[in-house]
Amino acid sequence: MGLKGEDIPLECRILALADAYDAMTSDRPYRKAMSQSHALAEIKRCTGTQFDPQLAEEFIRMIRGTDRKSGNQSHNRGLTSNKTKGLPKKVAPPYA
Repeated sequence: MGLKGEDIPLECRILALADAYDAMTSDRPYRKAMSQSHALAEIKRCTGTQFDPQLAEEFIRMIRGTDRKSGNQSHNRGLTSNKTKGLPKKVAPPYA
């Protein structure tokens, strides 16, 4: 019945998180984008069934920009928007 858990390649498990987050936080013709907090709550809700628990936890921390050990906001981690939503500050969009 398909692959489960650790049998799914790591790259695919990471891509599943990133793709789901992007889909939830982007406008679609049939619905408006979810807020970041709503999308992260949905990822948390689906952890262990749709998403790898360890990767989902780290993904949520990365998006929120919190430090793994202390739980405090980290100014050198996480994504911050510049002109293009979702891209790290120092990365220009590929079409710029």
